[in-house]
Amino acid sequence: MTDFFNTLPYASVVLEPLNDTFVTKRLELYEAVKIGRKVNVKTGPEPTNGVFDSKVLSRNHAEIWQENGQVFIRDVKSSNGTFVNGSRLSEEGQPSASYELHSGDEIEFGIDILNDDNVTSKHLLEGL
Repeated sequence: MTDFFNTLPYASVVLEPLNDTFVTKRLELYEAVKIGRKVNVKTGPEPTNGVFDSKVLSRNHAEIWQENGQVFIRDVKSSNGTFVNGSRLSEEGQPSASYELHSGDEIEFGIDILNDDNVTSKHLLEGL
C-alpha cells in the first residue's frame, strides 16, 4: 500500500511490501528519488532510500518525484519493467512517460525471474 504525506515544502511516499521482499520504506521527495538495485557495499538498501537488494531491478530502474503537489513515477529504461496497478509503463529498455501516482496505487518493480541455480527472484510489489 502506498500513502502520500504532503508536508511543506515536500511530500513523502511510503512503500509497503505486499510480498515480503523488503522492509517498509519512506521516501522523502525533496528531490527525485532513484529506484534501483544495490550496486556496491557503500550504497545498500535503507528504509529511507530507493535502493533494493533484488536481481529483478535494473541499477537505474525508475524515478519517483513530486511536482506542484502531485507525485509521479517513470521507468528509466529498465529491463524488467515498472508497473502501476498491473499496467506496464513502457516497453523493455524504453523510458516511460511520467505517470501520476495516487494513494492506494500498487507499484511493481520487475518480474519474477529464474536464476541460473533454479531459484526464483521475486519482483518487488508495493502499495502506496
